This record gives sequence, structure tokens and C-alpha cells, in this order.
Amino acid sequence: MAVPSFLNSSYRYLERASVTDVDTCITDFRSETVTNGSPQWTEPTANQFKSPPLPDGQYFIVVLSRISATRLGIKILDMLGNTVADRAIDIDATGTTVRYFTGQCHAWIDSARATPECGGGALVDISPDGVGLQLYRTIAWGTRDTSGAVNTAACSYWYMWDNAASSNGQRVNTGIAGSSYYTHKTVAGSSIFQPLLITTNIFGTNTRWVGRPYQMLTCPDDLGYGAEIDVPIDAGVTGRFRVIARGAETNGHFLVAVRRTTP
Repeated sequence: MAVPSFLNSSYRYLERASVTDVDTCITDFRSETVTNGSPQWTEPTANQFKSPPLPDGQYFIVVLSRISATRLGIKILDMLGNTVADRAIDIDATGTTVRYFTGQCHAWIDSARATPECGGGALVDISPDGVGLQLYRTIAWGTRDTSGAVNTAACSYWYMWDNAASSNGQRVNTGIAGSSYYTHKTVAGSSIFQPLLITTNIFGTNTRWVGRPYQMLTCPDDLGYGAEIDVPIDAGVTGRFRVIARGAETNGHFLVAVRRTTP
């Protein structure tokens, strides 16, 4: 066996307490990706961060901006320069703990407010297919739009290129439609962890599976925001994941967790 390819990319984690100005978020993100990333990201222009290209040339771009002291703009571009999402997250003026989940194929910023918020993007792993379409390789999310309006969509919804434009759509199969179904629990009550199986509309013809976001898993929603979980990912190999600020999917009762560290 081997570690699944979508869990075999690089990953880093940073937690910063008492952040009162999102300029700190931009500085921390630069440190985590450009300065300390392995492989390193680049910063072609100020506050525009390019992920290290994969062997097939795929990458994505994160553009961070200070909309105000307490609002961080997070724009995600694909490698063709298309805007996948132009979103934002807030912190509190009194100080907020901010968590950064980064790696060569993913970048998520989590604001641990009383009602937490999250923004960022990731590439999707297309294996076992050897060829993917450049338009359909990047997902994104952001709790707010740049004016501050909140999107409360469940974690089965993601921004992605869909036919001829980017849109926020339900891209993760919930398994069984119905709030009484717990698709991430066994009969004995054990937790089940699964990759996000992302789908989108291809050229207006039909909806197809396009990949799994790197270093992300679905998990039971009873774990709750911020929970840390150790998940076996290969024989004798365990990954530590942390639940991020995405709304629970009630059809199937699951949340999303991102790789933090190796236990």
C-alpha cells in the first residue's frame, strides 16, 4: 500500500493568537508559504502568492488584501488567471486566534471567532486519471463576500469553475439525502473519514467527478469545529487533521478537516 496521492503533498500549520489586524495574517501567510514552505511558494507581485507547480504544471494563486483592519480579502485564481472566488473573512478588533493550513497544493486561513470563519483554496487530485482539465482543478471558499455578507452554505458547497463560469455549488455527494442519515458513522458508532469527492459541470454537458482536494477529509459532524483527529492513512502511518470553519452538511452529518501535523 501507499499513502493516497491526495494526502501525499506537503503540509504546514501555524496558529497565531490575539490577531487584531489582518496585516498580520498576510505576513504570517507569506512566512508559511514563501519563506518556509517546502516546496516554496513564490510572490510574483505584492500579496499575490503562487503555489509551486506540480509535475503536470498545475498551480493556483492566492491574493490577500487588507479590506479593513478586521477584514481579510482572499481571492483565488486558477493557473489560467480565472477568478475562482473573491471572498473574505473577518477577525475581531479585540483579537482572534488565526490558524493557517498550507502546503504545495492547499491554503486555508481559519478565523476562530465565536462564529468561526474560513477562506482559501486548493487544487484537486485527479488520480488515477492521468490527464485533467486546467479549468477544473481549483476549489475555493470564503465565509464572506468582500462587502461582508455571510454565506452560510454547508460544507458540501464549494466555489469552482462550472461550465462557463465559476460558481458556488453543491459539489460533494452527501451520500443519502436526509437529515436522519449518518453516513460517517458505523453501526457501532465509530467515525468514518473520507476524501471530498468533488464534482462539477464539464462544458455544459454533464456533471462528473473531477478530483479530491489535497490534505482534506470529511468527518462526522459531532466532532465539532476545531476538533483534532488522528486518522490512519496507510499501514503504520497516521495523519492529524483539524476541523475547519465550514457549516455542517445535514444530509449525512459531516464536516471538513484539513491536515495539521503528523502525530
